[in-house]
Amino acid sequence: MIVADTSFLIDLIDGDAEAIKRAGELKDEPVYISSVSIHEYLFGVYYKFYKNESLLRKKLEMAENAFNAFKVLPLSKGMAKLSAMIQVSLIKSGKEISVNDVYIGATARYYNAKLLTRNKKHFEHMEDLRIERY
Repeated sequence: MIVADTSFLIDLIDGDAEAIKRAGELKDEPVYISSVSIHEYLFGVYYKFYKNESLLRKKLEMAENAFNAFKVLPLSKGMAKLSAMIQVSLIKSGKEISVNDVYIGATARYYNAKLLTRNKKHFEHMEDLRIERY
């Protein structure tokens, strides 16, 4: 099982060659995204295009098509508990990352899945997280 980070979603939608190549290699393997990645992606779209309604609509449509290619994992009670523990551990060790990345990494750990990301540095200090970079 693979949980794709928001970076993979962004790169696929933007037509990044490495992300597209990796997606092709994964066509027979289930790839999931966290509901947090949907939030992160849409936040960026709304923030960047809020003054351009026609472009905003186009970007939202592209996003919705991309989201449909993945199974979405909601943040559950178990993942919330795990993410709280991970976040405290990172803070106490001086290696704090964004809370959204904690949620995404905790989702992958919760399901014992690999995390597919371009941003290995964001996640490398999470214990027991298997990271796959593309």
